[in-house]
Amino acid sequence: MDWDKAAGVVFLFGAAGPPIGSAVFGIPIAMVILVSGEESPLAALVVILFLVVASYFIGFVPACVTGILAAIYREYLSRWRNCLCVGVLAVVVEITFLIATLGSPSDFLDLDGLVAVLWLFGLPSLLSGTVTARICGHVFNESEGSGSVTDPLDLCP
Repeated sequence: MDWDKAAGVVFLFGAAGPPIGSAVFGIPIAMVILVSGEESPLAALVVILFLVVASYFIGFVPACVTGILAAIYREYLSRWRNCLCVGVLAVVVEITFLIATLGSPSDFLDLDGLVAVLWLFGLPSLLSGTVTARICGHVFNESEGSGSVTDPLDLCP
């Protein structure tokens, strides 16, 4: 394993993952603020900046853990299917992190709690994990010819 590239993957996940996930809610909220006309465009910018900063509090550690796991399979991240698997893995890591830090699993066992957790944390994790994995596949496999790697293990059969 190339440790410099692996460290770059983890850094990219930690730096870019949380803001990408916050875009899931930040962009629609900013659009509602702009369309309503009741607030200034500056209010929409403030909301987006707040969500980007706040995303690091909830998403930095899970993003770095997902980045470590993605670094192991870095050479296979040139395919969307494998990047989607990293996104699903990001959801599992995020939900595990939430349960470990915020509450017991029994808090999420009812249907409303599960839907809320998956909507508020699962969807952003899926999006940010998938997109960041795809970026890593292009950035860190470019020198090796990203399409030249055969996929014998295929992360998602």
